Amino acid sequence: MITIPREDYLSLLNLSRRLVEFFERRNDPKMIEQHRIRQETIERGHHQSGLGWTYMDHFVPEVSDECNRKYQRRKEIIRKGTWNSSKEGWEYDSDFAGVWD
Repeated sequence: MITIPREDYLSLLNLSRRLVEFFERRNDPKMIEQHRIRQETIERGHHQSGLGWTYMDHFVPEVSDECNRKYQRRKEIIRKGTWNSSKEGWEYDSDFAGVWD
């Protein structure tokens, strides 16, 4: 028999609940339809520079350049970096990307 601390047990329970919710939402017809509409809007829609895409009264905003740069830099840090267990995140060229950033 293995004994784990109560805090760890509760965190495992929370994680399992979130995973179940995620998988239930993944198969939810409403979520699937929203994703399909978003993709169709981007693929067939009319692009307005700086605003986003519009198609059949659906609007998908454009991602800002600053947000996109941060995302690309984070991907590079994780891909090329090493795991730092003391900070619980990835490091590369003195840059840090935490797990929940």
